[in-house]
Amino acid sequence: MDLLAAEMDFQIQDVVVPSTSDWAELLRNGTCDVIFEFSTEEDGVSMARTPFVSYTFTGLTRKTNTRSGAWSIFDPFHWRLWLAVAATVVVGGVVAFAIAVAADGAPRTLSAGVESAATQLYHATALLLAGDDFEWLRGPGRAFRLGFLFFALVTSATYTANLAAFLTRPNVKVLGPQTMDDLATSVACVEYGSLVAMLGSLVAGTISPDTHAADGVAYGYDELGARTAWCVDAVLGGAADIFISNDVGLHLVGLDLCANQPLVWDVPTKL
Repeated sequence: MDLLAAEMDFQIQDVVVPSTSDWAELLRNGTCDVIFEFSTEEDGVSMARTPFVSYTFTGLTRKTNTRSGAWSIFDPFHWRLWLAVAATVVVGGVVAFAIAVAADGAPRTLSAGVESAATQLYHATALLLAGDDFEWLRGPGRAFRLGFLFFALVTSATYTANLAAFLTRPNVKVLGPQTMDDLATSVACVEYGSLVAMLGSLVAGTISPDTHAADGVAYGYDELGARTAWCVDAVLGGAADIFISNDVGLHLVGLDLCANQPLVWDVPTKL
């Protein structure tokens, strides 16, 4: 390290760091810019013998398979938008009826009026679906038809584009947080209690085998496999929304579990 410091022109200061939370605080308050951590675990540190190993913390969350049902045809629009479209068709039918009354006079009987209103509502609906063959002979009717055709064009184009997106979307739904904003309202599981302070306000809550294990159960510092399994079970059981650790370790966990567990690795949450 002395040779490295001399070559790169920086200073090295040895300090006693009793826990991970303490060295995380050293980075937060600006006491130091970088921290080197040494381990005697030759097989567990890295798969590559590089001078520096850089880890990115990411998360492991639950996922579920989604299948299209009979009502998926309505998915491209929110139900409020469907109501707005239906209301527009009704208003269009009323306007068409008013135009017909202004041109031909009011219906002589109630039944004739109801029939005329129903006919105009039908024409408005057909116009929305681009299947109207009604002949609009007068100026007001033609102006109404052009305006409604533009509405139909925007509606159908938007629906078609959204439908394509729904048809090509993956059939997997991620249940855990996918953004930093989502993470702020989630409960995270970490393998060591000393990592709780490192996450700080990035999460709503944190659990670990050191702080939330069952009574009488204790995990040694070197029992990483058991700690990892504990967090995996916490995510699957719903006690935690996401399992946060370094991306190398979670990648291996994801490869081990992807065949038989509903977990997804490498969500778009980078810490």
